[in-house]
Amino acid sequence: MSDKLLEMEVFFRNADNGSLTAAALDLGLSAQTAGRYLKALEERLEVTLIVRQTVLSTFRRLGCLS
Repeated sequence: MSDKLLEMEVFFRNADNGSLTAAALDLGLSAQTAGRYLKALEERLEVTLIVRQTVLSTFRRLGCLS
């Protein structure tokens, strides 16, 4: 899978699971690696998609899937 696709997959799994750690587990990645992919996606798009917190992820309006 290309890095760009993996970046998007991490984002979508995070949205589905509500947690970056759960997304990482689904994809067989460490939470740190998943975080790097998500950060790369945000940098490439020049927008913050997710406000990271220790317990849960909060999606910014631009990053909402609805």
